[in-house]
Amino acid sequence: MSKIKAKKIVITAIAGILILAAFFIFFYFNKGNDNSGKSKPVTEKTAVFTLLDNQKGLIWEKETGLTAEVKNFYLEKVKNIKNKIANEKKESELVVLYNNLALYESYLGEYRESYGSYLKALALKNDYRVVWLSFGDLLVKMKAFASAEAAYEKAISLNKYIGLNYIKLANLYKTENAKDYDKIEQAYKRGIENTGQALNEDNGSLLREYAVWLGEVGKNKQAIKIYEKLKEKQPQNKEAIDREINKLK
Repeated sequence: MSKIKAKKIVITAIAGILILAAFFIFFYFNKGNDNSGKSKPVTEKTAVFTLLDNQKGLIWEKETGLTAEVKNFYLEKVKNIKNKIANEKKESELVVLYNNLALYESYLGEYRESYGSYLKALALKNDYRVVWLSFGDLLVKMKAFASAEAAYEKAISLNKYIGLNYIKLANLYKTENAKDYDKIEQAYKRGIENTGQALNEDNGSLLREYAVWLGEVGKNKQAIKIYEKLKEKQPQNKEAIDREINKLK
């Protein structure tokens, strides 16, 4: 074998090794950039929620009728929170700031801005139950009822022992455009069952809300039974609860 031919073989082999090495380097540094989301870092642009409602029928802005004094107070809050966000580096603090920003924006009737702020909070950390509940409240205001239901269900999945989760869900089903008596009752029943499993059971508010609703729809006997359960939980409120029971007899 000639020296020239041998040299060409060596060069070809080296080139092949370099190409193979480049491939492995590329694969290693891009292995998290797939669609699974398992290794991909979370950023504000990461999709964390998709609206389930037809956007044409949604309310993105609303006249609130706030007084000038109250409106200016909220605007000042928004300005201050945005300044804090610009200088904050801690992720957990940013989540709280974006959540608070979204709340004040919703008070101002700026639902589109509020929606965007909630998405930023959830993109940073999507397992904060309180953020999902607040987000659900905004979606109800926007008349995005299917999306609100998904948000409340997410909150329940994060902690099924909190009574407020089910109160919010039941109230959603009571809205004019989403009224569903079966779903209302199931939300209350599911909540009472799940919160009753907690070590430090605290579902008094849930029981009271359920009893009041049962009375409103004429299911007085069932309402009385729930009030009796409430008396067991809150014996200190026996007299007040008995007055509610007597109204139903």
